[in-house]
Amino acid sequence: VPDKFSYVKFGESSQQIATSSINLIIPGRLHSAKGHLFFLRIFAEIVKEYPDRLKLVIAGGGILQHEIESYITSNNLEEIVTITGFISNDDLLKQLITADFVIIPSHSEGLGIVAIEALMLGKTVVASNTGGLKEVFTHGKNGYLFEAGNFESCLNLLKNILSNYPSSLLPIAELREDYMQRFSFESYIKQFEALLKKGNEGINTL
Repeated sequence: VPDKFSYVKFGESSQQIATSSINLIIPGRLHSAKGHLFFLRIFAEIVKEYPDRLKLVIAGGGILQHEIESYITSNNLEEIVTITGFISNDDLLKQLITADFVIIPSHSEGLGIVAIEALMLGKTVVASNTGGLKEVFTHGKNGYLFEAGNFESCLNLLKNILSNYPSSLLPIAELREDYMQRFSFESYIKQFEALLKKGNEGINTL
């Protein structure tokens, strides 16, 4: 029986995986907390089911780059996995735009600025349920979540999403609207004004 993060029911009209490639991206610095090697193990497993179909971009640089490159080479993934190295935020956003799914497999994470940026762009995010990520995403509504560090949870979720592609892509307009309602500058101003109003009401009742 799959856990609550490994299964999402799609409509009966879900289409079979398309003939074009499916582009995944992991954004962020190459650090052990970000879960790159964890996800690469899963990617190496699932790519066997979709030969010549999946592409992965690791958008970032850091202390683990040599180790990650060694893993890619030893598992014959050089043709489908690309590491950009350190890039500017503008270039990162350009990379995110080209992706079908944004993968955030962190073992630990704060608020997750790149997760919010992906939401802003209307991108479907697959993330671990650690730290602030579970505050940004609700599973099956504005993203997909798996148990942080759990190989089977992530693998099963990814299989489910890929087998239902492109129906598993979440509506771009709804994702952008979610960003506007919760994370845009305008929304922060409204929240701040609401806090001030609440504080003033509390003072007036003293």
